[in-house]
Amino acid sequence: MLGVKGLTMASIEDLKQMLNVDSGAVSLCAMINDTEHKVIPLLDEELRTATHYCGVPNVTTATLILSNQAWQQLFKAIERSPVYIDAPARETERVAGTPRRRALTENEKQQIEQFDRILD
Repeated sequence: MLGVKGLTMASIEDLKQMLNVDSGAVSLCAMINDTEHKVIPLLDEELRTATHYCGVPNVTTATLILSNQAWQQLFKAIERSPVYIDAPARETERVAGTPRRRALTENEKQQIEQFDRILD
């Protein structure tokens, strides 16, 4: 799809050096730490129109849910443009029978509204 050979996930050492995060804490938030712009944010095409993105805020003890608009503001602020690809779904990536997307809970919606107000 990308015309790139030998594309792999980063090693634990590279994650620490380029994104300043440990394995398991990698998310779009880590792009803030890539001041040399060595890492390309590669996202599934579905995220282009998703209402919200979920991820860990550079630690594994929390989850951050932001609106798509808030993520786009972050990308602009750190001068990054994600590359969107139509990645094929694999059943092994999720628990069989669960949807790829789920509806947000009321609590999650309230948290998102708070984050969006802070970013404005």
